[in-house]
Amino acid sequence: MRFAVKRLTRSDLTFWEYQFRRQGAGNQKSINLNADVFIDVIFPQARTEAGGHARQFPVPLTIYGPGRRPEPYRITRKIIAAGDRQRNWRLNGEFVRDPDFDSTRYHGLAAGDLALFGFEGASIPTGVMLVLLSSSEADDAAVYSALESLLGNQRMAEVDAVTLGAVVDQAPQHHPIRELLDIELDEALEEAALGSAEGVRQLRLSPTTRRMSPEALASARARAESIGRDGEIIINAWLQAKVTAGHLKSAEWIAEANAVNPWDFEIEENDGTKVRIEVKSTSGPFERPFHISHAELQAAVAGTVRTDLYRVFAVSDDGAWLSIMPNVKHISADIIKKVDSLGAGIVPDSYSVDPLCISGWSKPAKIDNVAGDVPIIVEKGGAALLALSR
Repeated sequence: MRFAVKRLTRSDLTFWEYQFRRQGAGNQKSINLNADVFIDVIFPQARTEAGGHARQFPVPLTIYGPGRRPEPYRITRKIIAAGDRQRNWRLNGEFVRDPDFDSTRYHGLAAGDLALFGFEGASIPTGVMLVLLSSSEADDAAVYSALESLLGNQRMAEVDAVTLGAVVDQAPQHHPIRELLDIELDEALEEAALGSAEGVRQLRLSPTTRRMSPEALASARARAESIGRDGEIIINAWLQAKVTAGHLKSAEWIAEANAVNPWDFEIEENDGTKVRIEVKSTSGPFERPFHISHAELQAAVAGTVRTDLYRVFAVSDDGAWLSIMPNVKHISADIIKKVDSLGAGIVPDSYSVDPLCISGWSKPAKIDNVAGDVPIIVEKGGAALLALSR
């Protein structure tokens, strides 16, 4: 999800029926999405998709606020590329009326109030979440002030997740802005998407509604899978750099060719020792639980080849951190032994594991991902660091 904040004009307010009747600001009946942000920054491919013609992108729209109103208003509208040069982009469709369950909901909106957007979609918009923040709502005051400072003299601006996270921290506990970004709940959603009972429990105890939808679950699962692949890409570069530097004889990314293989890499050390590597990645901290399948545990126990567990955490565009658990055969065997006691026909497909309950992790090492194509190994503090330098 990409985020943007916009200062609402009188014309933007015509999107709401009550305001249209009241404002006398023309017949726009839509919110203008400033192209220098919405297209040039967030969805640059949407202009290509429009193909030089007027184009409509239907989107589910979920509106929160203004104030600490607990129930979202869900409708379907469309984003329109108007005109033959797509200079005007608008959130459009029929009027947005006050919902039956809150008949004066949008009556207090005024020019200068803020709209915080959460846009779903990769190349084109596929969903929109909108949090309305009113200068007249006491519950909006802290968030309104913080976002207004970020916006400055701009009409619309993108807000990155880290910056928005700091804004969310200033909101009242049950403010709807947390539906857009709440790090703990987003982590719980990713855990739930991977089958974690604890993740499901956290979501059920929270006031969240967005994270309960099938679309949110599917998106979280896709994100977790993407982060998993990003972690493997980082480790592959790190291992290949070790081979180039002469610290390893070879390294092969097995999972790249066979996605169902129960380990991700095979390496051969300079003394001929062969090692299998299973990578568990997260964008969160080290202590976030990871998931391991029964098949992966069985592979770690079978045969004489050692299996090491690589915990790749804080994955970002800048790189990641790595901590290694060497030879997980005995840990895996203990888990399998306990499961065998359940009796024939009962086998858990996977397990959620708290890394802190396992001792023996190596000291964390930072793997930097710097632009360039010549990998070098840098030894620092006993930990191998990889930098991709020019």
